[in-house]
Amino acid sequence: MKIEINNFDIRHYSVLIKNSVSYRKLKKLFLVEGVSFVLVALLNVFVVFVCHSVSAFMILCLTIAFALFIVVGLRLRQSDPVKGYTKFLEKNPDYRLKAAFNDDKVVLEGHTAFSDTNSSYDYARIVGAEEINGFFDILLEGSGYIVFDESEITEGTPEELRALLRAKLGQKYKAK
Repeated sequence: MKIEINNFDIRHYSVLIKNSVSYRKLKKLFLVEGVSFVLVALLNVFVVFVCHSVSAFMILCLTIAFALFIVVGLRLRQSDPVKGYTKFLEKNPDYRLKAAFNDDKVVLEGHTAFSDTNSSYDYARIVGAEEINGFFDILLEGSGYIVFDESEITEGTPEELRALLRAKLGQKYKAK
């Protein structure tokens, strides 16, 4: 049996990362840093009104809160997977990735104007696989995710892929 996914792209992967736990935590940290900066600024204004003098300690706290806010904001901006995907596509507009799920292994073939790559993985190297709302999300050990919509399957059927993943992965495959 062979199930082939032809020319899917990595937009699904960027959405997956954007919705990941670590990215959401970074967004929450950014929000906390912003709120703490505003609170320290308001406290600083209050102290100035009450004491009619500027406290060096309060200015230091305000500066630290602002610096942390900027650092976390820059980190959040740099790690935005959608922007990373957009930059990748600008450099590689013809990028294509083809995946084939054979009886014994998963074969990935990547293509850009500059290079072609081929790699294969035994099913034992699949850490886990999920199917959610028609999307298959497969994590390969040390290589990242393969994410695709069932409509992107060009050879075989989604039912055949589900059966193959259940047979090869057992409990590591989950359908939600």
